[in-house]
Amino acid sequence: MTLISSRQVDYLDLCNIRKGSRVMEYGSGLGLHLSRASALVGPAGAVYAADIRKGSMLFVKLLIRTQRLDNVIPLHIKPYKIELPDKELDLIFSPGAFHQVTFPNLWLKELHRLLNPAGFLILGKGHQKEKQVKEKIYDTGIWEIVTETRQFVRCLPL
Repeated sequence: MTLISSRQVDYLDLCNIRKGSRVMEYGSGLGLHLSRASALVGPAGAVYAADIRKGSMLFVKLLIRTQRLDNVIPLHIKPYKIELPDKELDLIFSPGAFHQVTFPNLWLKELHRLLNPAGFLILGKGHQKEKQVKEKIYDTGIWEIVTETRQFVRCLPL
């Protein structure tokens, strides 16, 4: 059984994940969103569980094995270089990493490289003021914020 808080359900609903999608959770941590994301993309889709911490990857691998999440792929990554091809992803979601990123411009450019032109990015605002979030995103010149809630922004690539 997977416990999903109402906040997590709302967050994944905002992501609008479809069957067959290729999605990545940046900062997957303990994998709280992976079971539901896996079910939403279905067997034809893929969920990349990306994190910079090796400990998180160990936990994610255990989760994949115990819950038989065959379409979840663990990715131990460097913060500003992710070993995936250009335009590989339909969606990137990051509920808790944005406020921890030291160089947001580099990070957002790398996420842009990974996203196909019809895809979108969902970012949790974390412990940042709304003005900070918008400035970081718009300073790149490659994203447009199309939806905003108290906790998240949804961005399209320009």
